[in-house]
Amino acid sequence: MSALKRLDEREWPSSNKGAGPYRDLYVIQEEDSGPVKIGIAANAVERRVTLQGGNPRKLIIRAIYRGADKANVAAIEKALHAHFATARVVNEWFDIEPEVVCELIETGTF
Repeated sequence: MSALKRLDEREWPSSNKGAGPYRDLYVIQEEDSGPVKIGIAANAVERRVTLQGGNPRKLIIRAIYRGADKANVAAIEKALHAHFATARVVNEWFDIEPEVVCELIETGTF
């Protein structure tokens, strides 16, 4: 089982809350069928806002997971990037369905 807790949308940080410790793992998708970004941030909502500034397509947060500490969250992110390496579009963007990423995170099978 994953050491991350999926946050309900009501638990998502506001974009003006400011940075805290890097312990949010996020799944963001370009529009409804575009590539998926798997990353970590101190504030995943603010990270989407920052990414949106350089992207002409709408970015949608599909999920935010919270971990206990940055090291654990970073290790899970690295494992997911390795798991999806053959689907990599560029950097942390992958040609995958966000539901597949979420299922792997929630079952810890990556």
